[in-house]
Amino acid sequence: PGFEETSYYGAMFPANTPHAVVLRMNKEINAIVTAPETRAKLEELAFDVAGSTAEDFRRHMKNEIVKYAKIVKESGAQLD
Repeated sequence: PGFEETSYYGAMFPANTPHAVVLRMNKEINAIVTAPETRAKLEELAFDVAGSTAEDFRRHMKNEIVKYAKIVKESGAQLD
């Protein structure tokens, strides 16, 4: 109650990776995961297949960090 959790997969690259390389990798990865045979296999394994842009993934990760930082802070969890 009052919470949700999802899993996702994405590719991350070092901060200094040229933007053109990130865009090319994004294009190629999206082509692979959305290819009919790959999509069918992933859906058979209960994956919801959705490609996105590098910017969408960056925004998603930033939002996840904010969300989980708040949860950890409110829970009082601490590292030993």
